[in-house]
Amino acid sequence: MAPEEVDTVRSHMLMRVELPEGPFLADVGFGGLTMTGPIRFETGAEQETPHEPRHLLKHEDGLELQAKIGDGWVPIYRFTLEPHRRTDYEVASWYTFTHPSSIFVQFLIAGRPQEGKWLSLFNREFKIRGLDGKAETRVLDSADEIAEVLGRYFGIALPEEDKALAIELYLDGGRAMSGG
Repeated sequence: MAPEEVDTVRSHMLMRVELPEGPFLADVGFGGLTMTGPIRFETGAEQETPHEPRHLLKHEDGLELQAKIGDGWVPIYRFTLEPHRRTDYEVASWYTFTHPSSIFVQFLIAGRPQEGKWLSLFNREFKIRGLDGKAETRVLDSADEIAEVLGRYFGIALPEEDKALAIELYLDGGRAMSGG
């Protein structure tokens, strides 16, 4: 969810699925606000999903997916109908997961939808957000607390010997941001 003036690279794959009922947009892998159900591939209409409503809007160079959070609409991403090659995604994915300035290298990030709520972890900040947009936030103070949240809420169990190596870099706000 970058500000409108930020030019972002095309690194995310979503699918247009043709069904007897018509075309649908399916997307199962977009971070904290990933869609938890497909929507009709049509612009303007508010469409229900198992979590927040979505809609597609026409944009100057394609389409924009938005989610309704509380009383307002939040842009999620923009896309075009231009086909992309697998190799394009491979290069973008490699960059996203290896480059020192990538958020996926700088920060500890986890997200998971559950019935009636969203779970997210950003470094030390663990958040449970209801579908009404209201969030309960807890700041985690140690690698042990972060490991417990990862195991209990996200199903990620870290061996004891990996805890410090995998987590402590993120306790002060981010690995690359802190010079690590």
